[in-house]
Amino acid sequence: MNYFIYKIQGKHMETKRTRTLKINALNEDDAKQQALESGLESCTSMVIIPFDEPTQNQLDYARDLGIQIPAGLTKDDVSALISRKINGDEDYDQGLLEFATNHRIYVSKYIASSDLYGITFHKLSIVDRIAFFAFAIYRDITRDSHSNLDTHPARNKFYELAASKENDIQFIKSLDRYRSGKEIQHFGEITVIDSTGNWTSTAGSVDSIAYKNVRQYLIEQMLISESTPYRKKTIHKSSVTNTSTRTVSPSPVNNTKGKGCGAVAVLFLAISAVLGGIHFL
Repeated sequence: MNYFIYKIQGKHMETKRTRTLKINALNEDDAKQQALESGLESCTSMVIIPFDEPTQNQLDYARDLGIQIPAGLTKDDVSALISRKINGDEDYDQGLLEFATNHRIYVSKYIASSDLYGITFHKLSIVDRIAFFAFAIYRDITRDSHSNLDTHPARNKFYELAASKENDIQFIKSLDRYRSGKEIQHFGEITVIDSTGNWTSTAGSVDSIAYKNVRQYLIEQMLISESTPYRKKTIHKSSVTNTSTRTVSPSPVNNTKGKGCGAVAVLFLAISAVLGGIHFL
């Protein structure tokens, strides 16, 4: 997972009573900052709540599919691996995960690329979503390997477009018709060629109002050429991603005991992870 769940106790600034929060955060400092912003004037204790472990049914199914499950994976991690295996989906670009994490979109590090595109797209604010959509079209056309919108040299161009379209009802309605991650990751007719052969499928629409507006803008800003093919594309892959050997760090378990918010201990509770936000307990 690209985040942790923290249980924090502290004195509330107004009531002066002890409050307990459950916070999804990137790290301990991030959790403490969110706690202070939510009204705690002090933090007396902080513990990491472990993620749900995989069920036996999940593990059995994964083995049947030939998936190797490293120690320490969570229930969501195994679900992501199973989904990738069944759908034959590809690996994500690290920059895309960095972008999602920076925008507090919490996912498994084993997530499939198209799923990461879809979750990121639908969880972003409207301005970020438009910019992300335009960036996805730009990358699909140009094959730019820089996958983190936040750090891309042309970032401001995508956000200038987003600012001009956030109140365009017709554009937003068109944008909302893109539902799945596969419709955001690629557009038009896609032919995939790998060691097993080739196949053709249709991805996101290139005839929608949203797509046409974005493409015209990219041409005007000289980010793409009007002659660059966009309706039909060919993708060459050496092989299908091996989901059983992806190298990422499993969600760490810290058994260190400590007091206050300076030391984090693990609270062994079977509490399900709620994606996003702060929760009063």
